[in-house]
Amino acid sequence: MAYQQAIFKDQEFRTRILLSLQSSLPNEIDWAFNTLIKFSYASENFSLDFIPTLIDLLLDFTVDFFQHEIGKDQTVTDVFCSKAQQETYERVLQVFHILRNFSFLEMNIRRLAVHERLLLLLMKGIALPPNSQYGELSRHCLDILENIAPQVSLVSREDPYLTTMIHLLFTNDRAYILGAIRALTRVAVTETNERVLGYADLDVIQRMAQFLMIDDEELAAAALEYLYQYSSLRGNFSVQLIKYYPGNLVGLLTGFLSYKSSLAPPSVSAIGTLHGIPAAQMIKVPESNSSQKPTIPDLTNYQHLDEPYRCLGWYMMQQSVKFDYSHFFSFAIRLKDQLMSGTEADTIVLKDIFAEYKKLFGAEKPLGLKEFYTVLKIAFPQPPSVEESFNGSDPVATILCNVKLSPTRRREGPICHWDGCNQSFDSSADLHKHIIQTHLNDSTQCCWMKCTRALDDKQQAIQHMRTHFANKTKKQLPSKQTFTVTKIPIDESEVSGIPLTSALLLRNLARNKQHHTFYLPYESELTLVAIQRPKVSKYILTVLGELQVN
Repeated sequence: MAYQQAIFKDQEFRTRILLSLQSSLPNEIDWAFNTLIKFSYASENFSLDFIPTLIDLLLDFTVDFFQHEIGKDQTVTDVFCSKAQQETYERVLQVFHILRNFSFLEMNIRRLAVHERLLLLLMKGIALPPNSQYGELSRHCLDILENIAPQVSLVSREDPYLTTMIHLLFTNDRAYILGAIRALTRVAVTETNERVLGYADLDVIQRMAQFLMIDDEELAAAALEYLYQYSSLRGNFSVQLIKYYPGNLVGLLTGFLSYKSSLAPPSVSAIGTLHGIPAAQMIKVPESNSSQKPTIPDLTNYQHLDEPYRCLGWYMMQQSVKFDYSHFFSFAIRLKDQLMSGTEADTIVLKDIFAEYKKLFGAEKPLGLKEFYTVLKIAFPQPPSVEESFNGSDPVATILCNVKLSPTRRREGPICHWDGCNQSFDSSADLHKHIIQTHLNDSTQCCWMKCTRALDDKQQAIQHMRTHFANKTKKQLPSKQTFTVTKIPIDESEVSGIPLTSALLLRNLARNKQHHTFYLPYESELTLVAIQRPKVSKYILTVLGELQVN
């Protein structure tokens, strides 16, 4: 039977709730609380604006507890020593239980966040020792404070909300620590809080560093989300994070890119993962039943591959030597098939080599100029003047220094099949010119492939060569060359949780030029991870691209 939500939103329902809460009859009050608890669980679109006085009416039931049971100094007294005290505490639990349930609805967090009386009581509740008999009440208060965080406006660094959450970071209760980290992360989403939160706290950074080093995935994921969110703010948080972090943060984050999560489910977007650990903590990632792990595709047929394998294959297929994976990475980076290191006098225009690549894959979404230049710069570091030129108004006209075309590079055009030649060319016209100038000047016999016909003079030789091309020049495809690549595991799964947040944090830190020196030892490892884990490669390419901007 369909659930009729309308019965809970009419005037009769509102009037009955208000009258029952203000009644002196215990049965009426019990009915109101039991109804509100059930309703707060079931309703998905109830706004507290429908009953504006509901919050204050509920909080009226907590006055005696906070004034007499807890006392003005908030010291814990002996609870449950009488039935009346027990009933008072249970009623307070019901109040905050109802408000907690309503705080999960986005339409209600604004009204709860600006309610000063509620905030004051939440701070008192959260100050209760978590290991006392009031632990359940403290957890309800923490959940509400975490849920309303996006609508909390901080006045200064001494704001009670901020100081309370930071204090909880240094407790020994894991639930408190997790709730505090998430609350601090969510409060930073509000743009008006940037001026307060854009500057790092040394003690908090060191505390987050401790969370990243312990074997607790949920805690580490929450700490990473905190660092990512704060590094996205305007201010000097990123600079202070690198300065104050007690260890090698870039190295740690690079290692996290290959982390295998057991908590966070695959996510279709970055936004779906951030702040998503609590809802996913009981979901296990299913293990693959496949006995064979995915591997790097056959780069021989690179024309049909997607990036970045197509680009790697294009470079690698120019070589006739065989090699295994131990040489694969350094070979792909150096690009020795097309270019080689030169002297100070050797230069080449970037658009020439880029045009050669685009000529093959221009209609198939090739790598962009920035990514292409990043690959080249890793192999052939350029002076600052070249960097300035590339970052100028016409980057494609950049003149690369200390690099030249390799004399042994294999072109994509036809190949000369004259005995002992096997030279490649960019076009058929270049091949014909080569045959006439190189092979037919002094030759008395045709040596094209297995032909042995005698040639009397050059004119006759030219006429004879036309028979080999059948009066219509066809593009000669490069001979298929094979090479050995040792199979390595490729993780095609979606990235979420720790790996994704680590990649986003690396990107934020790389935007600051003074951090680039911390990345230098990890450029090769970052590129390798991009190959082994394609789903995170787009974030790594962004990081590598930032490192090329000096």
